[in-house]
Amino acid sequence: RMVGSAVLASRFVCLCCGHPRSAMFGLVLPLLSAAADPSRVVVTPKLSWSLLAWGWKNGGKDDTDGKKVVDVDLDEDTDKIRGLVEKGHIVVCYFSSGTLEGFRPDCDAGSDGKCRKNAKKWEPLIVGKMQGWDEAWLDITNLDGLKEVMAPRFQRAAQYGCHAVEPDNIDCYDNDDCSKPKSAQIAYNKWQAEYAHSLGLAIGQKNAAGLSKDLESSYDFVVNESCDVYEECDTYSNYLAANKAVFSVEYRTDTKHCKDLCKCAAEEGIQKKFCDGNEKSSGSCSDDQGCICIHGSWHDCFPTESPLPPTECTSGKYSGSKCEGDAITV
Repeated sequence: RMVGSAVLASRFVCLCCGHPRSAMFGLVLPLLSAAADPSRVVVTPKLSWSLLAWGWKNGGKDDTDGKKVVDVDLDEDTDKIRGLVEKGHIVVCYFSSGTLEGFRPDCDAGSDGKCRKNAKKWEPLIVGKMQGWDEAWLDITNLDGLKEVMAPRFQRAAQYGCHAVEPDNIDCYDNDDCSKPKSAQIAYNKWQAEYAHSLGLAIGQKNAAGLSKDLESSYDFVVNESCDVYEECDTYSNYLAANKAVFSVEYRTDTKHCKDLCKCAAEEGIQKKFCDGNEKSSGSCSDDQGCICIHGSWHDCFPTESPLPPTECTSGKYSGSKCEGDAITV
């Protein structure tokens, strides 16, 4: 996790603005188990993308014009999500599946940081504080408990009209604050993919480069932070070989590994963004990766697309706002 919760304050304000919401954990969508994968959108390597979900000090910030894929927060205004869908974008909805985000409406944490909703479901899952973020790691060995709190989030994504999901913090096993067996992490991550697919949702692998070999066959694309800084962009090459997109951001203009990020991105086959106005440049951050963007804008290492290309599906045709043969109607 690099920046996934950096927009906590702005998201919390948004949640208090009266945007329409379904009752958390009150959805009646079934926990489907499909005999075969239903049709879902295909996210291929050359698609342009916009990032509105995270990455900036005061929330996500990007242009959507000419960008086929748009990454938004799950608890974004549902009218905005539907509007993006109507304009022909593929909408990816972000949330954390590996940590407790107190600002989410299915927790609604009070000033003491404790959930005012579903506390009896969340509290037994907490295993440790996430360093640097106002979040807590969840116990990936308690798969039944995780399914109970996370399935409704996937259901909400389907209900809101998202085409895909970006569950964050899927690498608890590789963090000292959480440290659980890798086998448990893989089992949880694969359940997420299976469940997303059962709802007609594509799913992206967020970071967790060390799991690419284990997850590529189950996941549909990648969303990465700082792979050039950590010299791990090539670990996602199996996704590209399978015609699956790799979207990546850098919070700086160059790295020790690469002085020309766009040239490197072209060689790697990655759809890269970077910013030059990060916290490190202002002296408020000591992390070599650059921490988080605070001014300026994203620089895209790919062209915009006008008109937007048609949306493709794993099977059948894209009609209206979804792929024919989706598992559910929302």
